Amino acid sequence: MDTAVGSLSFFGEYFDNAYPLPKMDMVAVPDFSAGAMENWGLVVYRASLMLFEEGKTPINAKQRIGYVVGHELAHQWFGNLVTMQWWSQLWLNEGFATWVGWRAMDHLYPEWKVWSQFLCNEQGMGLGLDSLRSSHPVEVPIESASQVNEIFDAISYSKGSCVIRMLESHLGEETFRAGMRIYVARHQYANAGTTDLWAALSEASGEDVRGLMECWTSQTGYPILSVASKDDGSSVVVSQRRYLASGPDSLTPEESGATWKVPLRAEGFATVPGVLDAATGAFDVAAADREKPLKLNVGQSGFYRVVYDENARARLMRALPGMSEVDRVGLVSDAFACGAAGYAKTTAALELARAYADAGEESYVVWCVLTLVPIRPRRRGERRSLRTFPVVSLRPGSLAFNPRPRRLSTPLRTPFNSTPTGTRSRAGSAG
Repeated sequence: MDTAVGSLSFFGEYFDNAYPLPKMDMVAVPDFSAGAMENWGLVVYRASLMLFEEGKTPINAKQRIGYVVGHELAHQWFGNLVTMQWWSQLWLNEGFATWVGWRAMDHLYPEWKVWSQFLCNEQGMGLGLDSLRSSHPVEVPIESASQVNEIFDAISYSKGSCVIRMLESHLGEETFRAGMRIYVARHQYANAGTTDLWAALSEASGEDVRGLMECWTSQTGYPILSVASKDDGSSVVVSQRRYLASGPDSLTPEESGATWKVPLRAEGFATVPGVLDAATGAFDVAAADREKPLKLNVGQSGFYRVVYDENARARLMRALPGMSEVDRVGLVSDAFACGAAGYAKTTAALELARAYADAGEESYVVWCVLTLVPIRPRRRGERRSLRTFPVVSLRPGSLAFNPRPRRLSTPLRTPFNSTPTGTRSRAGSAG
């Protein structure tokens, strides 16, 4: 109940538009198949996604309930007060409700550090599905309402929420909020589409938001950025191409030529531009910045992967102790994903894991990412080198590095399986 009251208050302030109905009813139904479903003024929940008992319900279940309540109540603004024009804009309902549901939890329960969990949940699911050739754009032409079930997936929910978070980080929180208030005020009690949202955000920011974001909603997939730097750090080359789980050799000429307008977020590097809008960009690095570790996608708000050359990677490994939790999560996630798909050496990811252990990594979320990644060498000759690679050993209650070599007879998997709090499958998800 406290979460519901707090969420309604937060959304009313965030959108500068108070909840307009006299009451909000929330009903718990045992075994409700949809998980949760919003109506204007009435939300129906599966009982396990609404009810908990303080002191008995585990914290991960409490966090899951909090997020689902926030997601459903966000639909009172995105879905009810402002309604999408047609099912093609489903992501405006579900992507926004997903993103702002997490934002409400961050506001109400800052001690939960929800953005680290967001990376493992929403961003992880979105990047996973969108790395397949069978994926689809965020905004899909829908000819008939009977087709809509095909797009109730991690692209509409998770990728949709991730590209919104990326845009908020690029524009700035206050500017983005101003644009959202314009959008809601202009289209309340009416229908709106994606271009209406871009227009409101452009008005608030003075930027061409549609020009920046159209590639993220109309193109399938996402890019991987390759970072190559000179030994002395005086210059850096950043290039992009599409990331596929099947590897770079599987890209067709058309897929190889795809580009995105990518917010780089290289904080602290004044000469690196805010957006990469070409296949390749070469940038000089100011003398004062050459000893700094260059990390793109600071804050992990961008919906893309990054692979670093040896020089850049070595600087990042030395900087791990001072790096934020979300950046440490993103760095190791990218390293293993790039190794598994053949965009980088798997041994580079394992060297990074060893650096985490050497740095005394204690984050539960970081180690959950490490324990969930299968290690599948893709490059020629890597399997032989992995046979004698030292293993990072994880045991409940301790983190230790075991220097003993281990023969590799099957693909390496983690010693135990665990999922970060709030991890969910799309089956039975919130509406």
